Amino acid sequence: PGQVLRVCADAMAERARLGNLEPARLKFWPAYAEALARTGQLIEAEAALHEYECAAQARGRKSALAAASKARGILDVAAGRHRDAAAAFTAGLRHLAGLPLPLDEALIRLEFGRLLRHLGQRRSAARELGRARSLLVGLGAAPFLRRCDAELGAGLVPEPGMGAGGCAGAESGLPLTPRQ
Repeated sequence: PGQVLRVCADAMAERARLGNLEPARLKFWPAYAEALARTGQLIEAEAALHEYECAAQARGRKSALAAASKARGILDVAAGRHRDAAAAFTAGLRHLAGLPLPLDEALIRLEFGRLLRHLGQRRSAARELGRARSLLVGLGAAPFLRRCDAELGAGLVPEPGMGAGGCAGAESGLPLTPRQ
């Protein structure tokens, strides 16, 4: 998060001008809000995210709405609003339905799975994390795959065919983790 904050700070200083641009092309904006939330700067995250949400809604871009929903979920988790976070992640997945954005879907599912695991909803967490893992394996997204595997390593077993438990790694030729 610290690196994202440093990189995005200058661009965010110009956000009054950025508000007129296509929000789907401003991927750094929700990432900036996420980084603020993850570092405990909730008021700043809320302000930055609200502007992006308004721009995304005004343009009606599903990919931007999904990015805003993911950032909203992360902010809600940081603020302890777990029900709101779950609703935000669910909305993000709904916005992505039918769009060819598997990484975006995987990252929302990863965050949603983390929340569900934290809430003790192990079966739902395993399902979301397994789906995230399956997408990440297909993309070869190793850094995110490691995060997903760390969450699954917390004693969760995804449904068959959904990642670690379904041996998706073996099918794709990628090595299995020690837990698998």
